[in-house]
Amino acid sequence: MNGDRLREARQRAGLTQTDLGERVGVSQSMIGALEHGRRSASRELEQALAEELGVAADSLTDSASTIPDTPESLLKNPRTAEGLCALARDRVLAASLDIQPEEWRALRSLMLPAPATKDGYVALLMTIRLVTGGRGTPTAGAGQGAATASETSDSSGTVHPS
Repeated sequence: MNGDRLREARQRAGLTQTDLGERVGVSQSMIGALEHGRRSASRELEQALAEELGVAADSLTDSASTIPDTPESLLKNPRTAEGLCALARDRVLAASLDIQPEEWRALRSLMLPAPATKDGYVALLMTIRLVTGGRGTPTAGAGQGAATASETSDSSGTVHPS
């Protein structure tokens, strides 16, 4: 377990060491020791921490930064969710979506309450792009939200035919 990643995830979740410890059944001092690298966690504790923090368990480990973010690496990783594997196997769809390494990483790191299908991961990708301002965000001239030559828009943004 990487203590810095644990601390960052805990802080992002808005939890104190005491809060997190109570939720997973360990003491505040144990959480502090994990964050400072003085103790190691069992696989069960790692999983409980990840679930409580809403992150993938492998995102809290030292190996998280060494996992390449490519379709090939996702297919080789036995922990990759089946729906994400299906997306990685569909080379034509993945290529047409032009999924970038940071997007594969974001999809891999999601802790979902239920399994998602390939189509579910495509929807999640579109959501990630919209929320982060990625390529999925409509921009002027991209056909969505932009008035064409035969249309005008008023001050409220409503598009009217010319």
